Amino acid sequence: MKNLKQIISEIEGREVTEKRSPSEIAQQRRKMGRRMKILARKSTVKMKKKRMKVRRRDPESLDKIARRQAKMAVIKRSLGKINYKELPITKRIQIDQQIVARKKPVIDKIAKKLLRKLKAGEGERIKKAKLAQKASKENKW
Repeated sequence: MKNLKQIISEIEGREVTEKRSPSEIAQQRRKMGRRMKILARKSTVKMKKKRMKVRRRDPESLDKIARRQAKMAVIKRSLGKINYKELPITKRIQIDQQIVARKKPVIDKIAKKLLRKLKAGEGERIKKAKLAQKASKENKW
């Protein structure tokens, strides 16, 4: 069974020109969802998640978060009153591909601004997580 790093390295190893249909992407997402549902129940994964809450995130993961937030901001702006979360998965995939293709420079610009905010707020996030962890320990005893 492959772990997440191996799967990601395979995906990154693919050529960018390779286009996948929305149904292939949806199938891959469902497969990953099933796998993560099983992994989420394991105690090792739970502990790792707990530890990662009080650790500073690396610049790559902060950049990924900023890009996702920027993409969602552009999608919300372009869709207007339509609720993106309520759309079927295939429609969301199509919207993602279209908007990312057309608005890449805008997404990059917004992501750059968000990245600065995320980096600045990282210390506060860790502080809150540590306080929450302490509070939960005190409630246990």
